[in-house]
Amino acid sequence: MNRKEFEIWTRNHIRLMDGATGSNLMKAGMPRGVCTEQWVLNHPDALLSLQRAYQAAGSDMVYAPTFCANRIALASSSLEGEVCRMNRELVALSKQAVGSGILVAGDMTTTGKPADPEDSEGYQALFDTYREQAQALIDGGADLLGVETMMGVNECIAAIEAIRSL
Repeated sequence: MNRKEFEIWTRNHIRLMDGATGSNLMKAGMPRGVCTEQWVLNHPDALLSLQRAYQAAGSDMVYAPTFCANRIALASSSLEGEVCRMNRELVALSKQAVGSGILVAGDMTTTGKPADPEDSEGYQALFDTYREQAQALIDGGADLLGVETMMGVNECIAAIEAIRSL
């Protein structure tokens, strides 16, 4: 979906998104402190059930559970080499949950390591990290990308610039 298509889709309509994912996955048995993305891939029925419930409640769009599926965040679980696979599989799982009736957004958030505004090397690392994730989400078939819950403006700018570079 490009900017114009999104504008048309939202024009004169209130569009509803899903709700809390992480806390509902915990209610479904996900332990605290695990890599959410890996847990979901190992327990797909929990996500399928949750996203189908959001669809039944009237959501027009759900976030794929790719919140921290970026190289830097996944490194804490030794999964930094799985960025592309995980993002593609998580988008596919969300699309399986909701079918073609509603949109699936790729979710991008903080790496947990924001860059200092004066640190061009750190900024480039963020940019490259977000570009890799955005490309994986696009390749996986995400209908749109969402950037949320950033720790700082520079991190948000890096994510947006990375997306726009594709």
